[in-house]
Parts: sequence; C-alpha cells; structure tokens
Amino acid sequence: MFRKISSALSLCITLFLSFNVAAVEIVTYQQGANGFNGATSTIFSGSRAQNSIRESHYFRYDGANRYYNLEHFDLGDISQKSDISSAKLIFTRVGGGVYVASEIYVRQILDPDNLGQAYATGWKVGYGFRAGANSESRDDSAGTDVKWRLSDPDSPEDLNADYFQGVLKDLAQSPHFTPQVTDLVGTRYEVDVTADLQCIQQGSCVNQGWALFHSNPNANVQNITANSNYEAAEYRPMLVVTYGLADLSAPRSRQAIQQTTLLADDSRVITLTIETDEAADCKADIDSGDAFAAMDISMQASGGDLMHTYALNADEQPSQLYVKCSDSSDNISDNLHTFIFSVQDSGGTDGGTDGGTDGGTDGGTDGGTDGGTDGGSDGSFVLGKEVITPDFGTEAPAIGESIIDPTTGAKITRLAGDGVEDALIVYSRYSPENSAGDLLLVFGSNSTSSKVLNRITGEVIANLNHQDGTSIGENHEIRWDTSGNHPYRIYYIKGMQFWKIDDVRDQENTRVMIRDFSELFPNSLKIYNDVEGDSSNDSDHWAWMAVHYGQNEFGSYTYLVDAFIHYQVSTDTVHTLTPSDLAGTNLDIEATKAEGAETPIFTYRPNMVEMSPLGTGIVIHTGYKWDDAAYGGSAVNYIGTWFDGAHLWPVDFDYNAQAPVKISISETHSGWSFDENGREMFISQNNRTDRLDAIYIDGENAGYDNRIEVARHVDFDWAMSFHYGKMPESKPGWLFMNTYAKDDSLWAANQFMMIQTKPEEENPVIWRISPAYNAYDGAYRDEAPAAINLEGNRIYWSSNWGNVGDKRSVYMIELPDDWDTKVLEQANLP
Repeated sequence: MFRKISSALSLCITLFLSFNVAAVEIVTYQQGANGFNGATSTIFSGSRAQNSIRESHYFRYDGANRYYNLEHFDLGDISQKSDISSAKLIFTRVGGGVYVASEIYVRQILDPDNLGQAYATGWKVGYGFRAGANSESRDDSAGTDVKWRLSDPDSPEDLNADYFQGVLKDLAQSPHFTPQVTDLVGTRYEVDVTADLQCIQQGSCVNQGWALFHSNPNANVQNITANSNYEAAEYRPMLVVTYGLADLSAPRSRQAIQQTTLLADDSRVITLTIETDEAADCKADIDSGDAFAAMDISMQASGGDLMHTYALNADEQPSQLYVKCSDSSDNISDNLHTFIFSVQDSGGTDGGTDGGTDGGTDGGTDGGTDGGTDGGSDGSFVLGKEVITPDFGTEAPAIGESIIDPTTGAKITRLAGDGVEDALIVYSRYSPENSAGDLLLVFGSNSTSSKVLNRITGEVIANLNHQDGTSIGENHEIRWDTSGNHPYRIYYIKGMQFWKIDDVRDQENTRVMIRDFSELFPNSLKIYNDVEGDSSNDSDHWAWMAVHYGQNEFGSYTYLVDAFIHYQVSTDTVHTLTPSDLAGTNLDIEATKAEGAETPIFTYRPNMVEMSPLGTGIVIHTGYKWDDAAYGGSAVNYIGTWFDGAHLWPVDFDYNAQAPVKISISETHSGWSFDENGREMFISQNNRTDRLDAIYIDGENAGYDNRIEVARHVDFDWAMSFHYGKMPESKPGWLFMNTYAKDDSLWAANQFMMIQTKPEEENPVIWRISPAYNAYDGAYRDEAPAAINLEGNRIYWSSNWGNVGDKRSVYMIELPDDWDTKVLEQANLP
C-alpha cells in the first residue's frame, strides 16, 4: 500500500489503480486545475530584473544576457509517499515563433551549499529590478546577496556574470524537447524527470524546480510554450508523477516446446507446451490478429498455471499457431510465441526442444540467410538515390511476424516490444547478438534494465541482474564476450567493479567479480566508458574512465575524470593515465593544475573511451578545441594537443614510445571498419569539413591528416544525422551507417546503408538496405541507432513504426551472407 498523502495541497487528478503487485497513485500537478495552486513560474536574464507575471517562455542570448525560464511545483513531503516509478513534465504550445531553433533542456536546480532553505522555492520570487533571484544570486533584493553557491563572489554591485548555471544539473544528464516552426497550438512537449523526482524523494536533492535552458547560444524562440501564469489553465505546465509500481507486465515465455510423437498406428500427435513466468491463462489461434477473448484454442494449464499444453493430430495441423496469455491483472501478452509446423518424416520423436524453439523457422519465418533480403523486389540491390517510402501497413507486425519492404526486398522481423514498455537497441557501436548467433541483448528505456532473448523464438532467457538482485542495463555497459570462446558470457560494470556472468542461462551460479578498482582510485565513484564504447574484439582489452561527481573549473556539476584505465583480462594487467602523468608533454597544463589540487582531475571529460577492435590502442574521444574564452572557457590552451579531437593512445599510455595519433576532428558520432588487408579504420563525422572520414589508426598513412573523405554531408542533405556501426573483420572495405531525420521525404532519410570505404572521387558504392520504419521528431530514443552482428549478416534496431510517442520495439533484418561480393557484382566492380 502507498502511504497517506501528508500535504495540505489540493492535488489534481489522483488515480488509484489496484493491481496484484502494488497500488499506484498517479498525481498531476497543474496550476489552477482541481484546486492546485502550488506552481511558480518566473523569468530572468542578465539585467538583474525578474518577471514573475510573464505568461510564456522566452529563449534568447547567451552568457550574462541569457534568459532563464524557471518552473517550480510545491510537492509537499513526497518522502512519505510510495516510491516514485515515473515522472514527466509536459509543456504546451500556445503560439509564438521559432526564429532560430534550439533544443530546450529542462535542468534541475540544485543547491549544493543549502543556501535556499529560507525560500519556498529555494530562491526569491519577485517582479522588477533586484526584486529577487537573477543570474547572479538567488536573492538580490537586500544589501547582501544570497548567493547561488558559497563560491560565488559577493557584491552589491552588478557583477555582470551568470552564476546561476553553476547550480543547474549537467546538460548531458537533463532531458530536452525541440520545438519546431510547424508545431501547432496545442502541441505537447514531454520530458522525463523521473530521476529528478526520485532524487528529491530520497532526500539527495531539494525541490527547487527546473530551469529551461536553450542549448543553441544563438536561439531565438519566443512565447511558444505557456508557463504557470498563462491565462488558460489547460495550457499550463503539468507535472505527472506516478507513485508506486503497478503490475503492468504481461506474461512472458520461459520456454516453448513442440513435441511430435509417433503412435502405434503410425499417426502422429503434436504436443505444444509453453511455460510462462507467472500464473496465466493461455490460448492459441491461427490468426495473430484475434483478440485474446476470441482465440479458438484454450491451452490446458498445470503446475500452478505456469505450464500450458495443447495436443493436436499431425494431419490437422495448421501452418502455424499464435499463442497469447493473460494474467490475473488482465495483462495480455502480444503474440507470446508462434509455433511453426512443417511436413516431417514419420518415426521417432522429431520435435523435442529444438522443434519448439526453431520450429522449422529457417524455411518458414526466418527465410534462411537469403530470405528475400537480397535487395529490391526483382532481387537486385538498391544502389541509386530514389526516394524509398516505407509501407507501414495498418499496424506494426506482431512479435515474430515479418514484412517485406516493397522497394528493397528487405525482410523485417519484429523480435521484442510489448507496447507497454520500450524494448531498445541502445547504440550502434557494439553487437547485441552473441557470438553463437542465438541470443539477443535488449535494453529497457530506464537505462538500468535488460533482458536476453532467444533470437529465433523471442523467448526471454534471462532478465539480467546483479548479485544483490538489482537489475542491470545500459548504464552498466553490458557487453557480450565476442571472442567466440564464451558465447553465453556477458561483462558489465557496477560502480568501481568489473563483473562477468559466464552463462546468462544460469546467472546465479556463474556471476563473478573480475576486478575491483576502488583501491587504485578511492575517490572515484565508478568506472565507465560512458555507454557507447566497446572492448577489443577478443574481449580481452577494456578501457574506462574513473570518475567522481563534483564541480568542474567552469562551475558545472558533472562527472569528473580522475584517471583513464586500460585493463587486460587474460593477464590481470592495469595501465592508468592521471593528470600528473602528462608533465612535460603538450598537455603539461594538466599536470600543472594537478600540482595544487586536493583531488587532481582532468579538465575535460571526453564523450567516451573505447578499445580499438584489434586492441591496438585506446581511443579517448575528446572534442574539437577552439578559442572559447569569450564564453568562459579555456580551450585555447588545448588547441593542437592530444585533447584536441579523438586520439588513439597506446594501451600502456606510454606516449614516449608511441605518441597518441589523432583520428578524428572531434567527439562526433563514429564507428569502425577494416580495409582489405585487415587494417583498422576509424569512421567519423567531420563537422568542420562536413565530410564522412575513414582514417587508419596506425601504420602507413595513419592519422587525421591522411583521412579518406568518403562522402559529403550535403550528399545526404543537411537535415540528416548519422550513426555508424562496428563492422566485423570478415566484411572489409565497408562501413555501416544509419540515418535519422525529421523530413522523411529526403532520399537518405531514416534508413540503413553500407558504403564503400574509398575516396568520394572514386564514387564509393552505397547499398541502401532498407528504411528503418521509424519516425524521428527529436526524441533521443527515436534516433533508432542500428547495430550489426559479429558476422555482418544481421542488423538490429528499435523502431516506433512511424508513430512518434509510441513505445519502441526491436526489429531485425537478415542480410545475405555474401552481400559484400554480390553488391559489387551488381555495381560491375571487382
């Protein structure tokens, strides 16, 4: 049960749902709706004036002149309520104009020095010059300012500085929305603030609201969204919080068995068995579109309603049967399993567990390796630039169902996603499929959960957990062992520890901690590559940052890098790089800063770190450096150094023996490829030259100055964005790219491509594999990054099937095993 509300506030829309796991309370806070009057909106900029009666948001300027829009909701004492399972903040368009667009980040206001306790909102609300909070202080109305932080300078004079940004949650950890010129009045922009509310409920943060922050310093977005002062209540911001966790999960399959038995009279009986993860009622039908209540066949339940069976004579078998199950909370699964029937020779017991999980699917549902995916409807590959329009049909395929794209001939199969929770392939740069090719790693949208599926049947093999029972997910950087020696092993991080589960089919008995790095870096909170990186292909070499949370020299609170780490599993060898190690190099400034620091840190945290595929070196993905002094930065001191753009460092960080090699202009989206001789090539988007670069990382012609410019951004259209995959060594000479764009009328929009890694003047072949069957409208999870498997013959991605706002599901495309030679044959190339 949830605890009684201990607040005097009158709350809007309280909904109680009774489930068999926990009670749920959904509370919507909106000023003036159903008696709630605890919302505060105000705006200020560098003029030291505050406007607490303005009715809409205004985004312009940067530096000391930046406009901030603040939103606060009085939530009472939410520590006494049931645990928060979700929270979303919704803004509504009321008019105005988008003259120069920008992503609008919703950044939680923090109070690291507890200076806001005297104010209901944590800062003084007022109207006029020095009437209350502004960019300089949380209360500028008296002779002595109440500062945002103790470290801020104190003066009654105008300091002409923005100290407010120093108490805002790190941009990278904050949600955002992106208003478009064409958005209509009434358009809603929703952001996920669950982590912020959970932090408040747990007492780790105080409730001082959020600041809306435009990331484009040149933004000009005026009066488009209402604040809590807006005249019409229905347009005001809404904070929707769910307290408690309901049982919203439909039954899932643990295993499915299709057993064929030969009887004495030479007839055969096929027994179908499915085991669910909770007590359920299961039915089967030949029509996947039938509602559960209308399904013809009721399966016999036993074993506490966990085992479900049905027997039929072989001579009456249909081509396939779809199974759905319902639990006691009326949660109904999508097509939980599809039993496929094929003609079999009589004799013995043909089915067994192999018949249950495979069911003849090579001929029926998977289509083998070719399966119609050789290209267009005439069997050719699509190599031109005609617009490809996906055929979404009336609805997305059911789980296990396939459709054929009418233009490319690609067979697209839906593997996971129940429509209630997201099922995600979270990034493009590592394989979600294991080395045996039979299991698939799928992530939840909360970044802390994941599961392993049987690739062919969609059965849930395991919901992955740490030894303390907590789930693990994207944030724990789960990776398959890709050496080929341990197909069911995964690796992951937990705080400062590196773990493995030797067999995901038996987690509890095979989970082992490999190494604890806390003794090396006692000040650090965790090791991580920052989600996007991978190990070497043999899973022996790993790269991480050791970080702790704190304030950087620019005033922002974020993760600070204590050290870079290389770890070799087979030898238990550790190499590290700390700021003091850089004395006497072109990064001597880092060592100088470290000399007087109580806790030495690197000035910049890179976008990520990773190992090259063959373990040649460690890539530290640092950004492009320029003279940003006018914006309060110090990057001018780093121009031309090893922190100016992504560099490949030797695994032992011995820069005297091997100087770091620059392999990209910045920390942009990137991937990996191989040339025909097996040399590693780093693929990245060059946002200075607007080219797609392929760069050797060592040996002859290595480094950024020898980059191969494969294509131009404008070739695909300026509105296009890109993700790149990690190609296997068995498919040399190609890079894998997938695109995302809001304008789906563009020839290259929202699709998958293979591109030859050769100079653009040599006209590299582009094979357009398929549309992504996804709509992108600015949401990060809708970028639909696609990952390729270790053999280079299957692609996985998440799609909303053309409906922005819908939950995402995981889809797969199978490629011909010899696509790399067949494409060149069609292009008349050797």
